[in-house]
Amino acid sequence: MIPARYDESENQDYPKNDYSNYTYMRNKTHFTYDDVVGSLTDEERDDINKTQLLEMNTNESLDSSCGTWQDNYSMLHEKILSGNEAQRYVSYICDDKNNCGGLSDRILGMTSAFVFALLTNRAFLADWQIPFPLETIFSSPNIDWSHDSLNPSSNIRELETSEINVIDFDAKNLDQQFMLSNWTTKYPSPFIKFYSNRGMIIRSFDSKYYSQSLKDMGLRPHTTFGCVVDYLFRPAPSALSFITQYTSLFALPSIFTVGIQINAQNGFTSLQDYNHYFNCADQLTQTYAALNQKVIYYLVTDSSELRNEAVQKFEHLVVSGLPTDSNLDNLDNPDNVINAMIESWIFSKTDYRIISSGNYGKLSAFYSKQLHTTVSIGNDNQALDCSKEDTFITFIKLASESSLG
Repeated sequence: MIPARYDESENQDYPKNDYSNYTYMRNKTHFTYDDVVGSLTDEERDDINKTQLLEMNTNESLDSSCGTWQDNYSMLHEKILSGNEAQRYVSYICDDKNNCGGLSDRILGMTSAFVFALLTNRAFLADWQIPFPLETIFSSPNIDWSHDSLNPSSNIRELETSEINVIDFDAKNLDQQFMLSNWTTKYPSPFIKFYSNRGMIIRSFDSKYYSQSLKDMGLRPHTTFGCVVDYLFRPAPSALSFITQYTSLFALPSIFTVGIQINAQNGFTSLQDYNHYFNCADQLTQTYAALNQKVIYYLVTDSSELRNEAVQKFEHLVVSGLPTDSNLDNLDNPDNVINAMIESWIFSKTDYRIISSGNYGKLSAFYSKQLHTTVSIGNDNQALDCSKEDTFITFIKLASESSLG
């Protein structure tokens, strides 16, 4: 049982669970993964082990596709926090008064708030008041973004504060709020509380004031989201070790992977209801896989019935084996969120992806930093020819859907 604690703020007296001693207990890899690894050569298994060790100890945000802004921003952030630079902050806040959304909405909002901080020379902070602290699922590999908005430090409490709230904004209103204005002059307060369940990173490349600044940093519309996520967040070691077991397999030159993500519709949990996903995967394989590559389909779905049937039918299909009720919108407990994050991270590292509509597949596509590798399938486009390059969905199109981007 998780003990309850009470917030020390004078204005808050509702109980909260104490997650200070929470530890994610990693699961075993699924037998489908074990079977594939067992079929490899000793040399390939050695390569997997070497790649996993490298991935466990690499700062992905320093990837060459991410530009050269990281060190400068880290130094600025540290100077602001230590009082050696003008006190200017932007803090993403999720509280019980606003619709923060699921993990996907929150990550879109947090990464967008960070880009706001990066472009306006502010220190970035983040605070989840509900249902558990952000620190429960992520560590901060480069900067200290931890913040308690209910009990802020005295130096922050004294700063003039304003709010930016774009919860549930549509594309038109979000663009009117941000894309035509200079954020430094429009939002001059030293401390800004940023409430958002919307993404605006890709949209910022159309900003009148900031498009060139982003490009000068070495960032691009298709790389920025993944670079920012890796800069801000790192999964717990136990979660990362599970992720890298799969991604190090996928990284083998002898392996060709297609990720298939299916949001099962109510009453439709049979494999035959989703044949078009697998037909698309077959077409991608026939078009892009080399003759000497072993093909793997990595399936992510919220239906245990569908997953079990697929495992029985396809010899070259791999799954995580994590609970199917873990998804990016299920915030019942940290285990669910971390399991969903694990599957999303793995899914993003496949060579090609077939996604259902919604934020789950979008997040993985953005995190992949790879153009022309994602096909979006809905109930209205079951006859897609996935051998054609124009079948791939663009990041701009993804950024116009659901919680934007």
